[in-house]
Amino acid sequence: MKNSIKHTKDLLILSMVFILSSVFSNIQANNINSEDIKVSGVVQDQTGVELPGVSISVKGMDKGTITNASGEFSIMVPPNATLIVSFVGMETKEVDIKGRRNIVIVLEESSVLLDEVVAIGYGKQSRALITNSISKINKEMAQEIQMFLVTNLSEYLWGKCE
Repeated sequence: MKNSIKHTKDLLILSMVFILSSVFSNIQANNINSEDIKVSGVVQDQTGVELPGVSISVKGMDKGTITNASGEFSIMVPPNATLIVSFVGMETKEVDIKGRRNIVIVLEESSVLLDEVVAIGYGKQSRALITNSISKINKEMAQEIQMFLVTNLSEYLWGKCE
């Protein structure tokens, strides 16, 4: 009788170990794909200047990163993944990895005319759809803002906008 109970306990423990190991292996397989590769690279503009803060996401997945101050990034992705690279003022670009581990991505300036788009602080909108007051600055004023250290842009622009 004692042997029978001990044998039953042993079978129960063995079954639990088997079940737990299969559960943990499934959890691990879902979280980490052993086929993922580390892709590193740099994002530049057309003139070769590295771009910091560029958003890089994996198409069809909830995975992403941003470039550091030197325009560099690294991310774990499947070898056949496609990266979606986007940055304000630049065209969004899709880059097929094709197993590469080191890539250089060059973004092109957006062809949207500045007269047709209005920056609204939380997105962009067509000038025709804006119902609020709109002011604009000329090219010389924009260059002046870039040249001087402006601590409060709204005070600087007071009375200067067209």
